[in-house]
Amino acid sequence: MVGEPQFDFDYEGALTFIIQYDFLPRSVLPRFIVNMHKEIKDRLQWRTGVVLEDSDFKAVAVVKADNVARRICIYVSGEQKRDYFALVLATLRRINRRFEKLKTTELIPMPDDPHTTANYKQLLQFEQHGIEIYLPGESDKTYKIKDLLGSVASKDKSEDEILNLLKKLLDENDTQETAARKLNDAFVRQPNIMGVSIDIKKLVQQMLPRKKR
Repeated sequence: MVGEPQFDFDYEGALTFIIQYDFLPRSVLPRFIVNMHKEIKDRLQWRTGVVLEDSDFKAVAVVKADNVARRICIYVSGEQKRDYFALVLATLRRINRRFEKLKTTELIPMPDDPHTTANYKQLLQFEQHGIEIYLPGESDKTYKIKDLLGSVASKDKSEDEILNLLKKLLDENDTQETAARKLNDAFVRQPNIMGVSIDIKKLVQQMLPRKKR
């Protein structure tokens, strides 16, 4: 399918995240669709986008590429939208790393102004330095940094819940090295993943035997 099909999705209530590229390779989204093919909802895929659904998380994601603006937009709605977003973002990050010297910037749109965005990594740095308020550009509005980060980052996850997320990422061909990389990519906050201090190496060693039995 070439053009975007019609489908129902609540964009206003969705988690929204943008990956801005210095140059967006045309193969990034097709590779992403191939990786996520088992979760495509009702065959809703087109040249520059796809709709995904995960029954475990009870979540739906719309992922669109804008080749002119050199960006990929992620929208996720549902009961566990932050968890499903973490897996979608992890997949895109892995694909991006395969392109040598590819530069990306991850952005969070303001909740009341989607055209104004904040640099996600910069927000993390502000939070780490105890800065609580974000003032975007020339705007008179201010936003609480913890609220902006909380819009995309899950918190207070138990180890069992993180194990379930890891199961969704791993496949039978993963080594401990690739599994650890996937886990690092998947969880948005570091070093306390989703509010829980986790030994990633130990977690991977615990999970891999279960996946390969």
